[in-house]
Amino acid sequence: MQTEPANLADLWRAMDRVWDELGLDNRAPNPVGMAAFYRHPIWEINGRFTEHDPVSHGHREAITGWLRGVDAPTILDYGGGYGGLARMIAAALPARQVDVYEPFPGQDALDRAAAFPNLRYVGQIEPGYACALCVDVLEHVPDPLAVLAELAAGLRLGGHLADASNFYPLIKCHLPTTFHLRYSFPIFARMLGLSRVGRIVGSHASAYQKISAAAPDWGRLRTAESLSRRLFPALRHAHRIYRVARRRGDDVPL
Repeated sequence: MQTEPANLADLWRAMDRVWDELGLDNRAPNPVGMAAFYRHPIWEINGRFTEHDPVSHGHREAITGWLRGVDAPTILDYGGGYGGLARMIAAALPARQVDVYEPFPGQDALDRAAAFPNLRYVGQIEPGYACALCVDVLEHVPDPLAVLAELAAGLRLGGHLADASNFYPLIKCHLPTTFHLRYSFPIFARMLGLSRVGRIVGSHASAYQKISAAAPDWGRLRTAESLSRRLFPALRHAHRIYRVARRRGDDVPL
């Protein structure tokens, strides 16, 4: 039986144990095994933990506060999992419709969502959302560009995307094939019609606005993806040197 983690490090170790128990390899993810992982009760534990974790709670409050200033009567929370962010938004902004797209929703999450008349879990993404949220999702999926394109297609022209991706090897379910997007994500967003607006203050998310409804040029996107992957080791090394120089106090530009 899973026990409640005492801190974030304990939670990540528990998630890694489940990953290993299922025999998963993040360099060669298989869909059946990954589906079993994301259906595992560890994700309900993760959801309950992040609802009470001060850092996670602060990020959610910041995103909710940002939404107050955005013309977004309809909001999609993509990969919303346990639904903590969606419930916070639904409670704070009762005039907004909040839809959660989550392939593996737990029963407790569904039951808790039922208490909010403006919150529902949906099985597919219809076009025309005024805002989409993608929080801690893209680092978990084998093809993040396909998901980003799906999100862009689901937004109305002028709509907003709040993305908070963590392309770092913090836990085993962060797929290494996504890490190159650490530096190139805004470029791909722009190629898919999304222009970066800026950081959402107080959170780990950035805001984008849909400025084009043109169909994706997948040949161009996949070529750029291949280039981004080839350049990633050099960019990562340069960034490490830069960070060391900053720590030493060397004269480097901000």
